[in-house]
Amino acid sequence: MRWIRRGISAAFVCLVFLADAFAQNLPDGLTLGDDRMRSLFIDMLAGQSNLNLQSFLQRQVICTDDRTFARFLNERGIRTLLITARSGPLALRAGRCDLLIEGAAVRWVRAALSSARPDPGPTPTDRDGPTIQPAADEFTASSGSVAIIADIKDPSGVANAVANGATSVQRNGDRYEFKIRLPNDYAPIPVTISAEDRIGNASARRVAVRRIPACGSPTGLDIAMAREIQFDLNALGLNVGSVDGLIGARSCAAIRRFDQTPFNNWPALLTALARARIGITAQVLSDPTQAEQLVAVAISDPRNTGAVEWIRMSADRRDPEPDRRVQRGETTYRVVLAPGEVQSVRIEALDGRARSLAQTDLTLRRLPDMALILASEQLRGGRIEASTDAVQVVMTLRDPWPGASVDWQIGNSDVGDRQRYAGAPIAIDLPMPSPNESSVAIFLAVDREGTIRARKSLTLFRLQEMRLQIRADDLEEDMIEATTPDTTVFVDLVNAWPDAELSIEMGDGMTEIWTYGGEPRAISVAMPPPGQSRPILIRARDRSGAEHDLRTIALRRLAAGPPAWLLPGAVGLLLLGSVIWPIKGFRFFKKMQEQKPSAPTIIPHVDAVPDTTPTMSVKPDQMPQIVLTVDRGGPTDITIIREQDGSDES
Repeated sequence: MRWIRRGISAAFVCLVFLADAFAQNLPDGLTLGDDRMRSLFIDMLAGQSNLNLQSFLQRQVICTDDRTFARFLNERGIRTLLITARSGPLALRAGRCDLLIEGAAVRWVRAALSSARPDPGPTPTDRDGPTIQPAADEFTASSGSVAIIADIKDPSGVANAVANGATSVQRNGDRYEFKIRLPNDYAPIPVTISAEDRIGNASARRVAVRRIPACGSPTGLDIAMAREIQFDLNALGLNVGSVDGLIGARSCAAIRRFDQTPFNNWPALLTALARARIGITAQVLSDPTQAEQLVAVAISDPRNTGAVEWIRMSADRRDPEPDRRVQRGETTYRVVLAPGEVQSVRIEALDGRARSLAQTDLTLRRLPDMALILASEQLRGGRIEASTDAVQVVMTLRDPWPGASVDWQIGNSDVGDRQRYAGAPIAIDLPMPSPNESSVAIFLAVDREGTIRARKSLTLFRLQEMRLQIRADDLEEDMIEATTPDTTVFVDLVNAWPDAELSIEMGDGMTEIWTYGGEPRAISVAMPPPGQSRPILIRARDRSGAEHDLRTIALRRLAAGPPAWLLPGAVGLLLLGSVIWPIKGFRFFKKMQEQKPSAPTIIPHVDAVPDTTPTMSVKPDQMPQIVLTVDRGGPTDITIIREQDGSDES
């Protein structure tokens, strides 16, 4: 018995391995739809299922391109789908069939079914159709297709089962799955499931298919309302995409951004969106240059909710105005501003319970008054004094208004111009009047309507050229000759300009500078050493430092002459001598004088001109005099040699 048991076990193992090897080596042309179908088929061949090949095939949909083989299968209660060549894999992937049999597999299946034990067939007492038991009475989905799942059973075997509108049918034993595309509506759509057993008994069951939104309940929602909700969400900038009336994941995300609280009332959501779309706009109708700013307020209510009943305007630093009733058209407010004032205003749309439905902020601004600014190098206290034919004046507008221009005119003459102010200073050349005369220039800042907003005037005075006037006791033709160690020079200015500056260069390294005050000034000037000359320079300048007049005065210091008493004293001595000469006592001196030998030759020497005489430039008629003194008696021939040309003079 032990060897018998071992033999039976070995035979069983061999049978299992042979069946598995046969299952792994499926005949050519037999293609299974998926791994699940392959597993079921292998189990059936291995004997691990209570189904034989025919029973297994009766539960599937077979695709084949052999018409005779399809008729052979239909005679045995196997549902068959006849396809064209090369379309089998496509039908298999699309789920239209579970097995694809073609080529050599056709012969293998035909032989297997022909040799199989005949199916006992249905009992004569089976008169009812298959039992259809759906998983639910209503099948819902929010997008794409919905799957209807039902268990269909029959003692005689189910020949086929269909559902109206199904795009595909899948079978797994007694469980059927029908795919149906969702309708473009939220109302339930009836679907009938029909089944037939192998002896022709039929049955049907009705279920419902319904599209539901991706969020919220479908109750109270239809396509038209969904479109309005999507349109309002897009209008509020929440971006639901296309307005198709289908509330999907994108629409639900937008709804959550609008209101994060859960909701289950679609009409209430539509009302809230309509109120949220209520808007208010405010527009300033006045020019910013005007004191009274006109503000027009308009209410927009796209869904015509009529919820807005009041308009409120509030401003900083102002008493609030009473709320106004909403009227047809625009509501107008008037706000008065001071020049340069900026006012922030908030305008709100209120419902009957004074709740804010919409608001807008507005900034009111009145431009400050324009200021005309004039600038010139010669401008002092509204007056320009210059000696030129024209002066440049730069015109600038502070806080210019849009479209402003600048006008100028000389007195009542036709000399003038108008220029548009473009934000940059404008430079013009004003003609000056005749010397020692004045005129008035008028400048205007004008707005775009031609209204004068600022005015200024300048007095133009044409100066004469300044001229130095020099006075001194010993002044003759720009030369001062004196024997004193210093002299006094009086400096005056004729046709003096404002802030004129005078200076005198002493020639000894010293310079005195002062502003002319309308009176001559006495300047003490040191004279050069005796017998020498030195120039002094006197200048007249305007306030900018430009020189207008120059005078050069030569100072000449004369050598000291004989004392004033010398000549009268000599005359007195001569007279005295003529009186006392005849007296006898004085003759002895005369004889002794006559007996003295002749005096030797006297060599002259220079007393007044030292060798260190400085070099100076003077006019020809201002050459200094050289005084030579020699002892009495002897020859007095003198020769003067000039270093410039080497000539001599005796």
